[in-house]
Amino acid sequence: MKISSAPLSEHAEFIRGLTFKPSDKCETTASDAVVCMRTKNVQKVLDQSDLIAIPSSVVKNKNKYLKSEDILVSSANSWNLVGKCCWVPELEYDAVAGGFISILRGKDSVDSRFLYHWFNSPRTQTTVRSFGNQTTNISNLDHKRTLKLEIPLPPLAEQKRISAILDAADALRQQRRKSIDLLDQLIQSTFLHLFGDPVTNPKGWEHCSLKEYGVFKNGLNFGKGESGYNLYSIGVGDFKNHTNISGVTALSEISLNKPPSDDYLLENGDLLLVRSNGNKALVGRCLSVTPDTHKVSYSGFCIRYRIESHELTSSYLVHLFRCKSFREYMLSGGRGANIQNINQQILNSLDIPLPPLALQQEFANTVEKIEAQKSRYRTQLAELDTLFLSLQSRAFKGEL
Repeated sequence: MKISSAPLSEHAEFIRGLTFKPSDKCETTASDAVVCMRTKNVQKVLDQSDLIAIPSSVVKNKNKYLKSEDILVSSANSWNLVGKCCWVPELEYDAVAGGFISILRGKDSVDSRFLYHWFNSPRTQTTVRSFGNQTTNISNLDHKRTLKLEIPLPPLAEQKRISAILDAADALRQQRRKSIDLLDQLIQSTFLHLFGDPVTNPKGWEHCSLKEYGVFKNGLNFGKGESGYNLYSIGVGDFKNHTNISGVTALSEISLNKPPSDDYLLENGDLLLVRSNGNKALVGRCLSVTPDTHKVSYSGFCIRYRIESHELTSSYLVHLFRCKSFREYMLSGGRGANIQNINQQILNSLDIPLPPLALQQEFANTVEKIEAQKSRYRTQLAELDTLFLSLQSRAFKGEL
């Protein structure tokens, strides 16, 4: 079926987010509070876990209040995030968009879910991102050029039919992602059940220092202009979705003028921690590695820990560092200071609970089974993602 198209401006509008002073903020529980969404709230689904508020008196234009079925668009962000969008469900509170967000609001001629799926499609996202007005550290959405984009627009009933198909396919993806998240929660709850909170240590385990059971080494620094020798390397970006990296399939290569010393090559069971990063949420994140026979190094923004004692397992330590209370303890330096990076001295000064080896091994066996199930779910999710992208592409070509 051939689909006619029209400029986006004929069927939707952008409403720019509200700018306000830091002093305007108030408690979300205040009687006149209005929640203000920020770029961090614009995720695959609207993230309502960390909200700020401003008084309603700051909102001069009622059109800036969010409505269900609006689309929030990141309009001032790093280049790769400009245009990122999410759907606004029915909210139980009044809300507006902050200054770095725009509201994309459809008119009666377009089904709002159809508009969302089109705007969120890879092709539209790539095009919108290419329009970004780049400054030193931030890119800005070009509203005028975006509104000139041609949106394919079948009759309204057909739009709703297409939206229903895409919604159903997307729901399967969301269910699989939720299953993976629940398995992550199961690992952490199992950790707390077996070992207790690692900071309060209710089970009374003996404490140790990591320097007693292994050695640290900072990562490899290299220049962009180097060449002649290539090898795989783990960087900060590899920490986002992993607790273990096995093999080299997901890794990038770096170029060096000469091979690094063996000290910079990883071994099975090594742990890596993020030493420094502009995103504080990544600092201190930990994963284990299993490079097998491959030569793999690691970034200078990381610290390697190599266990040299049979009394500690890598699985126990990885999930110790993932425990919320222990992470807060580590990032306070154990002294209440608010640090932006970690180093070997800080890591060596931490009090590490030392449960019996048999209990650590029991936990490792449980984690192995859960990770195997997660791997199966990730494979299914990849297949669902491929299916969804195919449906999405066909939908806006009139082939669905």
